[in-house]
Amino acid sequence: MDELCLYAPSVDAGGDALAEIVAHFDPARVVIGLQERWTGYDGDALALVLDGRDAEIRLLAEDVPRHGKLVEWARDGRRWALTGSADLTGEALLRSLGEGGDCELAVLSPVAASLMPEGAACPPDRMAGRRTIREAGPRRGPSVLGALVGARGVRITLARPSDVEVAVEASPDGSPGSWTAAGTVPAGETVAVFAVPGPAGAVVRVRAGLGAGAEVSPPVFAADPGRCGRWADDERPRLRAPYTEQEILTGGQGRRFRHDLLRLAERLTALRAAGAGTARDANVQDRYAAWLEDHERALGAPLTSALFGHPVDAPFGPRWGPGEGAVPDEPAAGEEAVPAPLPAGEREEWRGWAPRAVGAVAPEGAAPPLPVRMLVARLFVRLLGHGVWTPDDPSWREDLARLLRRLPPEDADGVPEEASQHVNALIAVCMGLLNSGASPAGDAPEDLPAAAAWERARPLVADADPALAGDLLIPPVLPYARVLSRSELEGLVQLAHDDDPVAHIAAELADNGWELEEDEGVHRVRGSFTNPVPIAARVATLLGEHRDIALVQAMSGGRWAFVAWRRPDLLLASAPMGNAWRLYRLTGLATPESRLGSGDGMNNIGLVGRPIRLGQVPPDTAQRLLKDAGTDHLELLERLTSAT
Repeated sequence: MDELCLYAPSVDAGGDALAEIVAHFDPARVVIGLQERWTGYDGDALALVLDGRDAEIRLLAEDVPRHGKLVEWARDGRRWALTGSADLTGEALLRSLGEGGDCELAVLSPVAASLMPEGAACPPDRMAGRRTIREAGPRRGPSVLGALVGARGVRITLARPSDVEVAVEASPDGSPGSWTAAGTVPAGETVAVFAVPGPAGAVVRVRAGLGAGAEVSPPVFAADPGRCGRWADDERPRLRAPYTEQEILTGGQGRRFRHDLLRLAERLTALRAAGAGTARDANVQDRYAAWLEDHERALGAPLTSALFGHPVDAPFGPRWGPGEGAVPDEPAAGEEAVPAPLPAGEREEWRGWAPRAVGAVAPEGAAPPLPVRMLVARLFVRLLGHGVWTPDDPSWREDLARLLRRLPPEDADGVPEEASQHVNALIAVCMGLLNSGASPAGDAPEDLPAAAAWERARPLVADADPALAGDLLIPPVLPYARVLSRSELEGLVQLAHDDDPVAHIAAELADNGWELEEDEGVHRVRGSFTNPVPIAARVATLLGEHRDIALVQAMSGGRWAFVAWRRPDLLLASAPMGNAWRLYRLTGLATPESRLGSGDGMNNIGLVGRPIRLGQVPPDTAQRLLKDAGTDHLELLERLTSAT
């Protein structure tokens, strides 16, 4: 042969396979590719095999480890390449299966140009004395037999007990510099469990000793039986194809997808209404990954990745198996996606589909899982960026506002914290688009949907991270496009934060170790305090500066107090102390805090009439106050008692 080009991430230590390949082809020139630090090789063996030949060691870039394998030869101006799974080792190339060799898969084909990557040339003798693989022989020191992900953490099993305590280290991917301490296995023991958080449990190894004399085991990938069998007999509804957004919007799959998603939403809603969840039990350590995988099963990897900003296998590093890999044709997180014009006739079909999709994912009763609702919202943003609605067509506003009302996570969704961050970013983008050309404080027809959505969306917008909006910030390049810029989104988040008293109140309460949450208009304070009355009065006073009616319940140790406040009327209920409705009329600058914030909170200054037991009907003024707040004393009392 005129030339022989070789590369593999592993070259056997003795160079036997390399020697036989070179002897077989007997080339006029040999080029061997190496990643100087990451390829496994013995420099002395390379120099010996190439001695006396026209040879080049080509040092390849080490930005990422190369896993490809190449045997390429040229003669009389023609080239052939053998690519596949075989390393340059005796197990891969010299021995049959019966002789203990490996089973390899490769493709032989002619090639127009060399497949060998570019690199820096150096003479073979420069590699003499360099060695990145260990000499073969009996292994001494600690060795990990296996690592298994379980409910309590990662279970490490050593091949044999050690005479000394060995340290366990974990890494997301096994790369240099990524190892962190996870714990120790006592001397004489072979099994231990470690609560390794998040992605740090992907690869493990053990180390005996310190410094230069330390003995380190080969790394072992942690296996997760729950993930291996999660979909084995899964017949839950799913999309019929792993669509990408490009296919949906500009690739000719729009009509098929529109019917498919409506069918999926209908079936998942029926399952949710029947009490059948979509998520299966998962290890605590793998909760986010399991939640994403559950919904990837229904929506496909490309759309799930688009929703949550990264491939769904990211929490536990790369998967090893067929069909897994990069998501095609999707922009990377944080990149602006420049939209391509929709094909002729598609705009009208999308306009007709959008209200149906919103009705399917945002009904009055049970709704499909959160990722399905998010997908419709994301597509809504895309359609606005494609200019589907003309300037004289405001019909999208009501649909987007309705969709926004069902975007916040619900109890049935079981949303991990990591996913909530992406939900908040999507809500912020939708709210920003709904605000475009409208005012949440106005009363014009285009203002009303924004005003209705703002009150509920505001706390979530305040917590949104604009960096997670990614490719939803679409460049305004198409006719009639309605888009949101990064500066507009950041301004909206700041407005929501400044205009949200709950965020400031929650921070104040958190300093005392107390929590604040909102449940359909009632703000609940939970924590450890002796008397809940002054706590409820304090929060009601702060909320009353921003709300027409403030409803607050404080709970601790089986005691609770409720305050409804709209100047000048103050309604107090508490149990078990008091166990009565008390109506106050506050005059001047008096507030719930000034009236109820001292003593036991049960003073009679400003009390209207006598206290009325909780089981009886409160005064007419109290009933009007509760009615204006959207409830009545019976419904409210049931909610107050069931929350404790």
